[in-house]
Amino acid sequence: MQKSWSRLTFANAFRRALPFAAMAMFGVGAATAADAGSVYCSAASKPAEFAICNSEDLQVLDSRVSELYKSQYATSVSILSQTVLTRDHHKWLAKRNDCRANFNCLEKYYVKRLSTLAKSAKSPRQPIAGFTRFTAEKVDR
Repeated sequence: MQKSWSRLTFANAFRRALPFAAMAMFGVGAATAADAGSVYCSAASKPAEFAICNSEDLQVLDSRVSELYKSQYATSVSILSQTVLTRDHHKWLAKRNDCRANFNCLEKYYVKRLSTLAKSAKSPRQPIAGFTRFTAEKVDR
């Protein structure tokens, strides 16, 4: 008996999608923008990540940077401010990774990033161009 093409296609698609569905259910897989900066030691691939995983001090600094970043991302008042924050964080990650396995260099970049995030957390957040994230209505000033 000949199998129908549509049934075979559905079965193949289901088999291919199953691992991704399982990863989504258990929170494994692609990271969101808010996850940027956290080093997952089981998935470390760069010399800087291995150095962070092998140092408790750097792991603590990495956790603090990640917490501050996630907090600021979550409380951003506009999509534009989230985009700017994410772009800056990715630039910082590239500089951090340039340190490779140099502990002093990594520590310096973590301390600098913590200082930058702490300063921006203290500054008042105003909607950019007078618009809020939740509505498209002009904010009265």
